[in-house]
Amino acid sequence: MESALDSVTGEVVEAEQLWLLDQVDRESYACRGCGVKVLPASYRPTNLVRPYFTVGSAGAHRPGCDVDGEQRLVQRGRQQRVTTSHDGFPVPYPSRLVLNDRREIADRATDASREGRRDAPVPPSHSAPGMPRNRTVGTIRQICRTFINFPYDRDLGLSLPGVEADKYYAAFKKLKWDDMLRYPEPRIFYAALRWAKPVEGDAYMEIGLDAGQREGGKLLVGHRVRIEWAGWSDARKNAVRKEIEAAREEAKQAFEAGQKQKKAFVFFLDDQDGADAALFRVLDHRLICCIVDEISYPKF
Repeated sequence: MESALDSVTGEVVEAEQLWLLDQVDRESYACRGCGVKVLPASYRPTNLVRPYFTVGSAGAHRPGCDVDGEQRLVQRGRQQRVTTSHDGFPVPYPSRLVLNDRREIADRATDASREGRRDAPVPPSHSAPGMPRNRTVGTIRQICRTFINFPYDRDLGLSLPGVEADKYYAAFKKLKWDDMLRYPEPRIFYAALRWAKPVEGDAYMEIGLDAGQREGGKLLVGHRVRIEWAGWSDARKNAVRKEIEAAREEAKQAFEAGQKQKKAFVFFLDDQDGADAALFRVLDHRLICCIVDEISYPKF
């Protein structure tokens, strides 16, 4: 499972957010579909794969839990449209990004406040009649996964701060592979990550993208994303650093396995630099993510 319910805050937590924590409380998470306890896994810096949640070898989801069938829905969504005129989109999806100015997950409640913790309430089934089919998220990652997983349903509504586009297909913009363009409107931009290691300093980390000015197929001037992390906590810096490194390795493994269409895509919500068209600046760790996958572009 890529996300779970935090039984302390009641919020959906993405597995990669575990990288932000100095200590991970293994007792704090529940399935967001049925409320059964789930365990965080592969969250230590030494692990070679990304973090995830699991019910464990002795556990199981409750009967009727839609999360158990989520992967089947994604498999179908990659092949065909799953929205219907009668029922709409079949499960809740991220339709709004809100960046709350509150304590981050790294500044969680103290152990003393957890003494009175009780198990998270059982969430309603995704298929319950009349259940809202949209939800608010605090980072772009779940939005980007929905964009990838449901290519035939990109006419779903989406609200992003500072972005006028209100549909998935209009809110995302792939950087042109072979030209250096100006992009006047803020969007969730994305492009494949270059395999070269990022450049790091005290003030920022800069990563290269496989998009920009080309000649004869050779990249002459590529776009760059500068993550301006001066003032960030070490946990936030390490989380971004770990995600980029994990994506580089996953993309290399996919290439070596012959899966050449599977790339490490960097997604980020920010403006292009006014003076340098090759440069994008990201100031908030919630506005950038890196996902290794294949992206399709069907007409609908």
